[in-house]
Amino acid sequence: MTDGSERRCRKTRLTNEYVNEINAVFAKHCEIMEDDYKSKIVQIDEWCSNFIQEINDHATKQKYLLDNVYNNEKCLLKKQLEENLEVTDNYYNAQQESLFNELRKACQKLKYKLSELRYSKSEVDFLNVVERTEETDKDALKSARNRRRHRRNDDKRTENNASSETRSSDSTLNSEHITDSQQANSTSEPNDSSKDDSDNKCPLCYMMFPSSFTRINRLEHANAHME
Repeated sequence: MTDGSERRCRKTRLTNEYVNEINAVFAKHCEIMEDDYKSKIVQIDEWCSNFIQEINDHATKQKYLLDNVYNNEKCLLKKQLEENLEVTDNYYNAQQESLFNELRKACQKLKYKLSELRYSKSEVDFLNVVERTEETDKDALKSARNRRRHRRNDDKRTENNASSETRSSDSTLNSEHITDSQQANSTSEPNDSSKDDSDNKCPLCYMMFPSSFTRINRLEHANAHME
């Protein structure tokens, strides 16, 4: 069985603030593990004592039953002996040898047998130590490292997405500003060609006015269509 000195955790020669904290964590683990070890030793001893006591109780009960059977069979044998001795004495006195021989053969065939001993299966709750493998602890540490690595990757992705969104937002604002400026310029500047066409053409007959026509001449021409 392992003694306390072998169970005690060894400390490293490294010393700094982080190392001291990790040492404290594992020292606590060692303390908890040693307490658990002692508790389980007590459990095993108690189970053993209880199981041995249960076997002893069962053996005592079976011995008591066997004693009763033995005493009953012994009383029966003694009774039959007395009966057959009395008959034998009568045969002897009467010199009935043939009858005596028959009686002797009958007595020889008598069988006295105690109860049989038979094994019976009984459910026994054995206490077993299920040993943990190193892979279990390695998997736990590996999972912790993977979680830390995933968190770092998630933080980087979040930062990158935020930068991309900022750049996209600035680009969108610039594009919208340019579009609005273009629309404003387009709205503020009338189409000179369409304006010139409407002024130089009669709205009723669509004749192009000569360049010599003044505004008054154009009005007179349009009013002549209405007379």
